[in-house]
Amino acid sequence: MSENEGKKKDFSRLTTLVGSYRLRAGVEAAVFEAAYNAFIDFRTKVPGFGAHQAAHSAAVPGLYREFAWWLDPDLLDEAQTETAYAGHQEALAALAEVEIRRSRNVYQINSETEQDESAAEDDDQEDDGSILLFTAFTLTQEDQRDAFEEAYGRYADVLRSRAGFNYGDLNRYTDVPGSYVGIGYWGSQQQYDDTVADPAYRALLTLADADEEYLKHISWGRAEGDDD
Repeated sequence: MSENEGKKKDFSRLTTLVGSYRLRAGVEAAVFEAAYNAFIDFRTKVPGFGAHQAAHSAAVPGLYREFAWWLDPDLLDEAQTETAYAGHQEALAALAEVEIRRSRNVYQINSETEQDESAAEDDDQEDDGSILLFTAFTLTQEDQRDAFEEAYGRYADVLRSRAGFNYGDLNRYTDVPGSYVGIGYWGSQQQYDDTVADPAYRALLTLADADEEYLKHISWGRAEGDDD
C-alpha cells in the first residue's frame, strides 16, 4: 500500500486561482495552447496542486479561462517563488495578457443523482449539448456576505439533486470584498434554465448581481498520481 493510499484529501484550505488569458495581437491559438499545455504538465508535479479546468470563451475569440485548485495555499506561495514556475508564467505573459486572481473555496458541490459524472473530466468532449459555465457574483452590499453564503448553501442543496447537474463550486475572491466566482457543469441548457428558475437561485439574486459566461472545454486534469 502506498503512503497516500486510503488517505482522505483535506479541502479545508482549498484555494482557487482564476486565470484569464487574452491573446496578444498576432499570436496564434496553437502557439499559446502549446505553451499553456507545457505549464499544465509542469504544474501537475508541483506539491500542493490539486486540479485544473481550462476553457476558452464561447463568445470572445482569443479569451481563455482557467480554474486551478490548490489544496495548500502555503505550497502555492512557495511554488510561485520557484524559477521554473515563474518561467512558465513569463512565457504565457509574452503571448497573452494575463490576469490571475486568488480566491478561497466556499463550496464544492457534487451531484447526488445517477448520471455520467465523468463529463467534467473528459478531454474528448464533443458538442453534445452539455454546458460549462463561469458565473461571477458581486454583492449589492458588502455586509451581506454571511447572508449570501448561507443562501448559496441552500442553492447547493438544490443542485445536488438536480438532473443534469454534474459539479459546481463557489469561490470568494480575496482581492475585492463582496466578489465571488463559480464554475458549473450541466448536461443541457434546458436543465440549467430549469434549475436557475428555482426560488433558491432567485434568492441569491436579491443579494448579488450575477454575470454568466459560457465556456468551451479544453482540458481538465488532476495532480500527477491522483486518481481519486
